[in-house]
Amino acid sequence: MEDYSTCAQCGTTVADINNVLCTDCENEGSTQRQFNELVKPLIKFMAQEVHPHHTLIITSTSAELLEGEMVFSTKEFIQD
Repeated sequence: MEDYSTCAQCGTTVADINNVLCTDCENEGSTQRQFNELVKPLIKFMAQEVHPHHTLIITSTSAELLEGEMVFSTKEFIQD
């Protein structure tokens, strides 16, 4: 009889009872941790060097620092 565990994140069955997460969730978590470490210096830069009305947009080919001058948001016209 084999022992099974359940992934703590998604609930799928994990064959090794010593694993807390399944392989997919481990990989996703690794990607999330890597992303967090990459963006922390950018968040720190934004907090220290620009004011809260700035937004940073990063794509695979550029980075753009924008300053919002005026914004109006509404969900009034969104249909269910």
